[in-house]
Amino acid sequence: MTTTKTGTHAAELEYEFSAGQNALFRQLASTMRFCGAAMIAFGALLFIAGVDIAFIDVDRFANKGIQSPRDLFSSPIALLFFIPSLVVFTKGVYSYRASAHFRLITRTTGNDMKYLTIAVQELTRAYVAQRWIWLVCGILLVISLVT
Repeated sequence: MTTTKTGTHAAELEYEFSAGQNALFRQLASTMRFCGAAMIAFGALLFIAGVDIAFIDVDRFANKGIQSPRDLFSSPIALLFFIPSLVVFTKGVYSYRASAHFRLITRTTGNDMKYLTIAVQELTRAYVAQRWIWLVCGILLVISLVT
């Protein structure tokens, strides 16, 4: 990026990607959009499956020492559904949002670096959220195994 000063105003000249680079961003945006939507749907279905097991099909687990939904939530079985549903859903939302900014790189002129930066920020948020989800869920797993 080049910056020039004219008087008291600074005008920024934005970097523009080539046609080949735009094609790569277009392909990335399309793939991320599809995968993001699929992760959102799968995360939601996984969460619903966890709710089904926790509240509807508790009798199925009664012979294994789980007598109530509360017992199920304090066991690692519930975490097998709820942890992945949170991670997959969160990653899907941020991937889908980032894909829109990658797509804007190919559809606009003069704003490529701005949209690339926003897309990278969205991906960074996805991984920060995942880190916190994994840390909290790891702590909950240890607590459920110890108690």
